[in-house]
Amino acid sequence: MNKLLIFFIDAFAYDYLEKTNFLSDLNFDVSPLETLLGYSSSIMPSIWSGRYPEETGVWTEFYHHKRKPYTSLKMIGKIPDYYLRNGIKYFFLRLFQKTHNYDQTLLGIPESIEHLFCRNNINYWIFPPVKLSCDSFDKFMKKKNISYDFDFHAYAVPQFLFPSSSQSRISSNVFIRYIATLDACGHLYGPKPRFFKDQLQDIEHLILTSYRMLSKTSDVDLVIFSDHGMTNVTKQYNLLEKLDNFTIKKDYLVFVDSTIARFWFFNVNAKAQIIQILEQCTYGHILNNAEIESYGLRFTDNRYGDLIFVADPGVEFFPSFMRPIRFPFIGTDPKGLHGYTPEHPSTRGVFMYCGNKDLKLSNTMKITDIYQKLKLLIIS
Repeated sequence: MNKLLIFFIDAFAYDYLEKTNFLSDLNFDVSPLETLLGYSSSIMPSIWSGRYPEETGVWTEFYHHKRKPYTSLKMIGKIPDYYLRNGIKYFFLRLFQKTHNYDQTLLGIPESIEHLFCRNNINYWIFPPVKLSCDSFDKFMKKKNISYDFDFHAYAVPQFLFPSSSQSRISSNVFIRYIATLDACGHLYGPKPRFFKDQLQDIEHLILTSYRMLSKTSDVDLVIFSDHGMTNVTKQYNLLEKLDNFTIKKDYLVFVDSTIARFWFFNVNAKAQIIQILEQCTYGHILNNAEIESYGLRFTDNRYGDLIFVADPGVEFFPSFMRPIRFPFIGTDPKGLHGYTPEHPSTRGVFMYCGNKDLKLSNTMKITDIYQKLKLLIIS
């Protein structure tokens, strides 16, 4: 088989290709990529398995499951001043989560309910990022005795991909490189690649250097893809404020991400009233059964919610459990977000192929198609 060089570029939007000359030196077959509803926690398992979240069992990063509370966070939660409490909690979590402690919670999850949520064990910097019970690309390669090498680049600093001292890496058949740079750029600047030209050039240099080096000794299939696009943020909506008249844990439970809110209900009357509030909201909508089926979210239990409310493209739920408060050391308001319904053009990622195989790329691919395309490159 040819050497297979894979670059997974987080948040590389399809329309970036129209705004830049990215990798114009190479001849690519290109297809826009329809993403999933959700974030990298749901999309990455689907990329590497070809399955929807209802089949992988992994959707949002956090799900409803009762566990032992964090005693220290309960003590922090007793601090009366809102800003002081969140400031102390922020530094506490930053310190201890670096040592993989307190990793089952987030800054914005209220201390009174943090023990009602668990985190899917997703590690974006390793491959595979999460163990799956279904078929997956790593299992396929092991079954075929295909050696592979994975590397994570938080920043695409121009460098040779294969250090001369690492001959074992050069002898691999498949090289997987995950670059996370553009996701942070998109959040900071919005979907405007003119503001992160240097980062794009660094990524381009890394890809070209890697491809040309491998091509000296082998035929190479080069694949580049992303998980989602980026949408310009134009509005913030305080969803939590609309729920002030209800008692959390008694009437309902909610997990509010930046663009998706999931609800669990314990009171019939409260459920009816909350649904009425959400139906009257002009900044989002409740997923209907057809959408739930289309997005592959028909789970056999309610760990991911009894009801799913999604923000309209360009709307951020703020405050949220991801970003509960504005602090200079936490960062500015995002100018770009993802996690909207995948029909919107701004959410599209990209799939690019450079090689001598006919992958029969369609006008629009789905995230779940990537797995089969990669398998085809290995067995053909």
